[in-house]
Amino acid sequence: MDITVFNKGAGKVNIAWSASWDANAFEVIVSKDTIEPDRIEEIEAETPEKIAYHSQVSGNVQNCDVSLESGEFYLVYIRSICDGEMSAWS
Repeated sequence: MDITVFNKGAGKVNIAWSASWDANAFEVIVSKDTIEPDRIEEIEAETPEKIAYHSQVSGNVQNCDVSLESGEFYLVYIRSICDGEMSAWS
């Protein structure tokens, strides 16, 4: 999966991806630190400050707008969801 981040100014970015298969939805995580994305629920409960954004994008939409702090470094994790089956994280 190819992931691209576009700066929209004023602390906003657009995260776009290109999946090579059909999916019903995508799960997107933006983190301030390297994480194990399969442990997202546990990480959000124990150290929520590490997660800047976590959401599910429905349908064929392959992008989302996210508000982030300027000057910070972030990591993006994305996986597809198709009929309840989840891909590996990209």
